[in-house]
Amino acid sequence: MLSGALVACLSPTEPAPERLAQASQAVINGVASGAADDSAIRIQIFENGMPYASCSGVLVAPNLVLTARHCVSVTDDQFGCDETGKALVGAGIYSNLAPSDLGVITGGAHSDVLAARGAELFTLPDKVICNRDIAFLRLDTPITNVPFAQMRLDAPPTRGEAVRVVGYGFSNTSTNDPRSRNRRDGVPIIDLGPLTVSSLRGVGNHEFLVGESVCRGDSGGPAYAEKTHVVLGVASQGGNGKKPDATGSDCIDDGVKVTTNIFTRVDAFPELIAEAFAAAGTEPWKEGGYDPRKAKFAESCRLDDDCRSAACTGQSADAAGYCTHACDDTPASCPDTMRCESTTAGTRYCVVPSASAQGVRPSSSSSASSCSLGPRRGSGGELPSTLALCALLLVRRRARAALRGQPMRGPLPGAGGSGA
Repeated sequence: MLSGALVACLSPTEPAPERLAQASQAVINGVASGAADDSAIRIQIFENGMPYASCSGVLVAPNLVLTARHCVSVTDDQFGCDETGKALVGAGIYSNLAPSDLGVITGGAHSDVLAARGAELFTLPDKVICNRDIAFLRLDTPITNVPFAQMRLDAPPTRGEAVRVVGYGFSNTSTNDPRSRNRRDGVPIIDLGPLTVSSLRGVGNHEFLVGESVCRGDSGGPAYAEKTHVVLGVASQGGNGKKPDATGSDCIDDGVKVTTNIFTRVDAFPELIAEAFAAAGTEPWKEGGYDPRKAKFAESCRLDDDCRSAACTGQSADAAGYCTHACDDTPASCPDTMRCESTTAGTRYCVVPSASAQGVRPSSSSSASSCSLGPRRGSGGELPSTLALCALLLVRRRARAALRGQPMRGPLPGAGGSGA
C-alpha cells in the first residue's frame, strides 16, 4: 500500500490506521516556512489520474527531486527496523510508482498547480526500506523559478548539530491553509546510527535520529543544517507508539510518550546520487562547493559571476572571455599554454599570453602538452577548442604527478517506528 505519511509504527497485532488524507498541514510546533525554504517541495501522488496522497521532498537540481523511497513506491503502511537494517514490522516495497503518477508543487502556500511531473525514478536496486529510504525523481520540466539546495555529501551529520526540518505534513500549530509548508528550527540531532531506540525500532548506520519535529505527510522532507542550510537527510519514519488521530498526538511529546524521528542521510549513497545526477545532466551542489550551473575553467564567460572560480578574463565589449583561476609559480598552477599574470588588484590568474609575450612560454612544457593555443580567438571571442583539450591534458598530467607523489593544487524512550 502507499505510505504517504509519517505515522506511529504499530505492533503486528494492531490494525493499520486509515490512509493519510491528502489535506494536511505541516510540522509539529512549527511556524510557516518562507522563501528561504523554497527548495522544499510537495510531491502529489496520483492514482488513476486523481490526486490521492502527498509527501514532501527537496529540489536538488532544477530537474531533480530528493525524497524518501517509500513516498514513490507501493509499500507497507507501517514499518519498523532494527539498528542492523532488519525489518521488524512491515518494511516491504512491492513496486515503484510510475514516475508520471508523481507531480511536484512548489511554494509555501497551498496550491494544486503542478510545476512538473516525474519522468524517471532512481532508487536502490533492492526492495528494502530499512536504512535505505531514499529516492530521486527526475522531472519532465526543469523548475527554474525557485532555488535548489546544496547537500552535504563529503561528511556525515554530527551529533548535537541543529537542523531545520521542513514539510507539508500534519501540524498542531499551523493556521495556514491545508497542505501549506511549515518548518521547525533548532532541532538537535540526537545521534547517528547504528543504535537501538525501542524493541520495534532502531537507527541504521545510514540514518540519524531527532526528537519531536515532523509528522504525517512530512516524509521525504529535508533536514537542513541550520548554519549552512544544506540538506543532511530526508524524513523517513517516526512517532511515539500511539495510534494516529486528528490531534497528531502520535507525533507529540506528552510527558509520558517521547517522540523520535529517523532521517535517511544523503551522504551515505554516493553511487545512487551519481546515477541520478548523471541522468539529470548536471552535478550536485556540494556544501561549500561551486554552483554547478556556473562555467568551468576555460569555458566562455562575460562576468566574474558566470564562473565557478568567480574569475572571468579576456572579455571585451563585443567578445566573451573565458573562466580562469588564481595561480602561483608552481609548475602545475596553470596549463602549459597559459601563464600566471598579476591583475591590477594584485591577484594572479592563468591567462592566455598576448602575442608579444608568446616567446616567454617554456618550450619544453609546450612540447610536452602536445597542443598550442597562442593568442587567437574563435568566432564570438571564445577561445579555440584546444584550450579545453589542454585543460584535459593538464588534468591527466596532474593525475600522473599525484601517483609519483608530487605536490598538486588544484537507548531512548518511545515505542515503534513507522512508515512516513
